[in-house]
Amino acid sequence: MTSAVPLSATVTRNAIDDLEQAAHWWQLPESDLTHVTLDIAHRGVGGCGKDALAHEP
Repeated sequence: MTSAVPLSATVTRNAIDDLEQAAHWWQLPESDLTHVTLDIAHRGVGGCGKDALAHEP
């Protein structure tokens, strides 16, 4: 896979809802699925400061 912009990928066996509801890894339900998340427009921590509108997303 190639991208003209920085790219981040996450692969997990659990859906985001499952991850949000579990306090510990052993509380996650078993799953045979694979969830892939691609982030191509992410600013990260501190990306929404006073100059955030001056930068192109």
